[in-house]
Amino acid sequence: MGVVAPASVIIPFIPAVTRYSVFPKELRILSWFLLIDFVANGINSLLGLNGINNMPVMHTYTFVEFTILAIFYRTVFADRKMYRVVNWLIPAFFAICVSNVLFFQDIFTFCTYTKSVEALIMAILAIMLFMRDLDSIGGGEKVNAVLAYANTGILIYFSGSFLWFAVCNLVPGGSVLGFSMWLLHATLLVVFYVLTAITLWKYKK
Repeated sequence: MGVVAPASVIIPFIPAVTRYSVFPKELRILSWFLLIDFVANGINSLLGLNGINNMPVMHTYTFVEFTILAIFYRTVFADRKMYRVVNWLIPAFFAICVSNVLFFQDIFTFCTYTKSVEALIMAILAIMLFMRDLDSIGGGEKVNAVLAYANTGILIYFSGSFLWFAVCNLVPGGSVLGFSMWLLHATLLVVFYVLTAITLWKYKK
């Protein structure tokens, strides 16, 4: 699953490329996220196969991933208050990433602390979007059912990631529990990719 899960980004990457021209702004942002994810996974795999530490890529990608997904939610909410919140969150998370590298987990160590913070924020944003859409039922706004697939994927993946990254430093890497947790994490990543692909395939202009 260590290779299969990251490689499964190809599932949503195909509609992201082939249907890009018909997407609204929020789905185009999601498509750019998948492109960067695709490239980062490729670089990580190549470095790993050649015995080169790929953690610097992971540190960088964590911030880029957070930024793009935060902008995605800022666009989906289309709310002045959320616009200000996201514009504050991005530099704040950058400061957290830099502080983590300088004082806690250096550039060659897996960034579980920043991953935990990212996962928690993304899960909260996903829940907030669900709450907004539930509040709109019967009101003037129409619930975006297509986008709900990707939002569900984000909530599932990042909720699981938060729980795992928050405790993974306490779990021995070679243990059965450690292997099982990484397997579950990889499975959640595949679920995220599949649900995102459904959003991209089902969208109709």
